[in-house]
Amino acid sequence: MILERIKSSQNKNLIARAASHQNRLRFHSETNLEMVDASAAGRFLEWVRSLLPSEKYAVFLSLFQFPVLTNELVDSIYTELNRVFHGRNRVTSYQFEDNRYRDDWEWYKSEKLQLNEVIETEAWQRMKTGINSVVVVDLPQQQQGALPEPYFYFLDIEHVTGFEYDREKNVFEWIAFKQDEDTVVYMDAEQYAVYSVSGEDYTQERLEGHTLGYCPAMFMWTDELRDEMPELKKSPLSKHLSKLDWLLFFETSKHHLDLYAPYPIYSAYEQDCDFQNPQTGEFCEGGFLKNETGEYLFVGATGAVRRCPVCDQNKATGVGAMISVPQPEADGVDMRKPVDITTVDTASLQYNVKECERLKSEIYFKAVGLGGENMKEAINVEQVKAGFESKQSVLQGLKSQFEKLDKWITETICKLRYGGVFLSASVNYGTEFYVYDVENLYSQYQKAKSNGAGDVVLDGIMDKIIETENLNNPVEMQRAYILKHIEPYRHLTKQEVVNLWKDGIITDRDEVKLKLNFSGVVQRFERENINIIEFGSQLEFQAKIEIIKTELINYGKKENGGEETTGNGAAARTGQRSEAN
Repeated sequence: MILERIKSSQNKNLIARAASHQNRLRFHSETNLEMVDASAAGRFLEWVRSLLPSEKYAVFLSLFQFPVLTNELVDSIYTELNRVFHGRNRVTSYQFEDNRYRDDWEWYKSEKLQLNEVIETEAWQRMKTGINSVVVVDLPQQQQGALPEPYFYFLDIEHVTGFEYDREKNVFEWIAFKQDEDTVVYMDAEQYAVYSVSGEDYTQERLEGHTLGYCPAMFMWTDELRDEMPELKKSPLSKHLSKLDWLLFFETSKHHLDLYAPYPIYSAYEQDCDFQNPQTGEFCEGGFLKNETGEYLFVGATGAVRRCPVCDQNKATGVGAMISVPQPEADGVDMRKPVDITTVDTASLQYNVKECERLKSEIYFKAVGLGGENMKEAINVEQVKAGFESKQSVLQGLKSQFEKLDKWITETICKLRYGGVFLSASVNYGTEFYVYDVENLYSQYQKAKSNGAGDVVLDGIMDKIIETENLNNPVEMQRAYILKHIEPYRHLTKQEVVNLWKDGIITDRDEVKLKLNFSGVVQRFERENINIIEFGSQLEFQAKIEIIKTELINYGKKENGGEETTGNGAAARTGQRSEAN
């Protein structure tokens, strides 16, 4: 039964189609410096050959260079999508009958498997260029410690020789693949088997049972390219491959047009030429040589028509092409210049530039979600919210794939290592993602403010700025959130506040002074008390904010000879001792 399955070829067509799909993804995603490293380059160039006449195709080939021009766009797309690993509220939990095994798993996962790092690096790379890869969990032949030591690895679809796939469970009923040129591995729901191969002879080297109840292999991705072919998986760029081909075609063709600026076409009247070789009978006609019988002469090595040596010396000086135009008839009128330069019309140049930019924008925003650069124009809460939600939606779909992969690897390894003591695993990469960088958020903020957006919109963008700026520093994030509740007129600059005070629109002198001296009085407060995070930590948040703000306002009053409004200072009102005392 095992050998029959190994030798079967029922999936060869599917495997070939999956490999072809991956090659197209690699072509635009991987940075290659030579044609030999880009397996899908031949397919692309054959497509271009079908579009262009032979002489134009020859020019295209001379302009086509590696790395291909779409690599930069694809890199920027994947940089945005990589935010999937930086979600808020990321939670993983593991349930065991005995917590000692949970501690062992945390150690084994991080020290031996380095699971998180492998998923964020190797699994991420395979999502980009090997979307049909298979993840396999295996056991070493010799157990070293007290517990089994299962491990996992990724397998290129090209190495798979056959399989039977359960679409509903996203697992294989069985799978066979080449471990190397002379070794084939077989797995199913009950056993592992390893065979050495010599020609048509298969020798069993290993046969070992397992207790999983399912085949320890699955496609690393579950998103399907087509319903009728669930074995073929869809990457984030699968839908955009044809547009990426067009973009590369237009980008390369644009370089052809660009050549007409430094290398224009010159035209001049045809010159009479009386060249004749009396020894051979060769003579000039239209700049090319004919023999005495009137037949054109050819260059033996290339097959090109031989040019007249006299006419050839009269070509344009410097670079550029030179063409001849007929001289006007004797009785005719011709207003053309004797020598002229033909340039490319502006409309053609602009069309190519605009089409390249249009394709780039369409591919980028459809791949990462609406938002990003276009959201710099957002001026109201609906537009800002739509941009965030669109990008969040793309990342939510992406993160579910990595969650399934993480969960399957975890549960399969834990079942092999701990048996029935392991109960279940829960993996959640977070509910929200940092979809914009700080620079982009500040741009949105300034645009919204200059267009008169209300505080609700500005508060929402500023909260995102605080979260993104302090992504890896939760203490500073907490501090920033406290300060935003204390600082008056937080969406106005100091100068704007002063101007509004002078115009009588703002009338609260205490809050104006607090705004103008905010940084200094906060530092004084922390010197005389404790830092604002720890201060009043046992109080309700609103009470804490009111006490701190009152104390900061009191500083300004005392500097003007006034008295505190209440109590004996912030520390006294909270029961906390001042560090200064």
